[in-house]
Order: sequence, then C-alpha cells, then structure tokens
Amino acid sequence: MDESGQETVQSAFACAACGLISLGATDLIPGMPAYGSKVSESMAEHFWGQVGVDRWLPGNTGPMIQNLPPAVEIASADAYRSYKAGIYTAAVLMARTTIEATAKDHKITGGNLVEKIKKMLEEGLILESTKRAADAIRHLGNDMAHGDLSVSVGQDMARDVVELMQLILREVYELPYLAERLQKRADERSVAAVQAAASSVES
Repeated sequence: MDESGQETVQSAFACAACGLISLGATDLIPGMPAYGSKVSESMAEHFWGQVGVDRWLPGNTGPMIQNLPPAVEIASADAYRSYKAGIYTAAVLMARTTIEATAKDHKITGGNLVEKIKKMLEEGLILESTKRAADAIRHLGNDMAHGDLSVSVGQDMARDVVELMQLILREVYELPYLAERLQKRADERSVAAVQAAASSVES
C-alpha cells in the first residue's frame, strides 16, 4: 500500500518474447478478488487472468531507435509491449500501424501495406533485402487489419512482424540520421584542419 492508501499487488512473470523475468503490478479496487503472498500457482493464474497487469516493472518499450517522430515512437513501443506481454494480435496490429505511420510520414498514402513498403523501396527509404523480408511474411496481418479476427496469430508471426517494423524504422529514421551526424563531424574536422593550417601560415 502506498502513501495515498492505494493497495498494489505485484508478481513475477516470464517474458513471452525472451523468457526473462519481469515484474507485473496492478492496483486493487473494490470488488477485485483477494490476493495474498501464500497462494497456489493455479490461484495466482486465476487472479491475474481476471484482473490483468496494469504495468510492467521495469518498463520496456523495445530497442532504442534514434530520430523517431513522437507518434511513430509511441506506436512502436505499443507493438513491442504487446509482444512482450504475449498479446500477439495486438502486437501485429500495432506493428502494422507503425509501418503505415512511417509511410505516411514520407507522403506515401496510397495502396495497402505491401504496396506502401514497395513504394518505400522505390524512394530509397529501405533496402531491397527488407522488401524481400516483408514479402516473405505472408499477409502481414492484412486480414486482422480489415476486421477478420478469426486469424490465429502465434508468437513466431508476431515476432517476425515486430522485427520487420524495427528494421524499417532503423533504415528510414536512424541510419540516415547517424550517417548525417558522422558526415557533420567529419566536415567540422576538415574545416578545423584548414583553419589550423591557415593560422600556421599566417604566423
């Protein structure tokens, strides 16, 4: 219980993505089932299945990718969190949303997701190998995106779509940013060298 009187319960969970342990927490409200330190495994599963996890400790929003627009960063973090929590349908849908938002950020709005990825290749935003990887991932959750939630989504499919999302984000946003930063530093060194040489001649 915190200083405000809010009662919170926590439990350890194995990550569906990597198998490592995370701490899940939820705030209790009136009407929720009781939860104590001495509960059986089946009782614990029943409790968390009913109330769900409010937050994960420590928070984990996926690999750090530099130079992302705020909206794209939020969507990609949601995709990763959903995958980590084992909510694979949500992970695929949010990864799709992130890729769609990336395309829209570069004025690519026509066609379905596969066509947008093709256009991203044509405009030099992604590599040919990334386009081939996208082609290899069947449908990319197209059915779910159009309301067909009868499609079964397993961990393998969700992992592939989330990893494709991360690959596209790195190629579209991070790599050009890193290359530009390297070039800027090299240019600054060149200018400094020229100025130093000029100063030496004058003296």
